[in-house]
Amino acid sequence: MNSYNRPKVMVLGTFHMRDTPDLHRAKNDDILTKKRQKEIRNVIECLKEFKPTKMAFEVVKEKQKSLNQKYQQFLNGNLKPEVNEIHQLGFPTAAELKHDTLYAVAWTEPFLLIPFHTLFFNKNHPN
Repeated sequence: MNSYNRPKVMVLGTFHMRDTPDLHRAKNDDILTKKRQKEIRNVIECLKEFKPTKMAFEVVKEKQKSLNQKYQQFLNGNLKPEVNEIHQLGFPTAAELKHDTLYAVAWTEPFLLIPFHTLFFNKNHPN
């Protein structure tokens, strides 16, 4: 496969836009304010320029069907968007790109099996 045939992949990381039981908890302001919604709209427009052909979300694989059921409700106007990255960024972007299916991908291994410091540091970059 030459470089012209290789797929382009974008990995977008974002905070969850709400309180979660994650290891690090950030203090969030109101995502539903006009200012924050404008910022989210700007991100959506940038994502659309990339023209993704598939979109995957941090959702456990077992909830693939539920993810797409909620997405269909969103498409039909029957879902009040929740305050989270999937509803605020993912669903609108996928809808505007006319995606039929969304993909659930999540790493569910417990953090406790991994030494905490290895998540952030390695011998080549100690700080």
